[in-house]
Amino acid sequence: MADLNLDDKKLMDFINLMVTRGLGLYGQELMAKICYESGIALTDQNEIDWLEDNHIQAVNKLLVNYGSRNLPAKMTAIVLARQNQIPVPEELLTKRSSKKRRSIFKRFRRK
Repeated sequence: MADLNLDDKKLMDFINLMVTRGLGLYGQELMAKICYESGIALTDQNEIDWLEDNHIQAVNKLLVNYGSRNLPAKMTAIVLARQNQIPVPEELLTKRSSKKRRSIFKRFRRK
């Protein structure tokens, strides 16, 4: 992953943007859990602090954890990262295979 001059202020601004969106969609409790699992502390006053020394890695985890909620969250994470020149983790760019859908369509196939 190339370092695109990602200083702490730029990363913190990006996290604030993601958290603000997440608070509106998921609420304080779930967003705090997503942040904590990413290595970022979200206080009761919605202030943000680092739990990990590697801030870029924490932001990558935040993108993956946020994007794993559902497809709109995944798209939001990708678009916001690209708009803010934050490298998008490969995990978000890979397409999941949907075994459920295949099995449903299999039942309706003519033989």
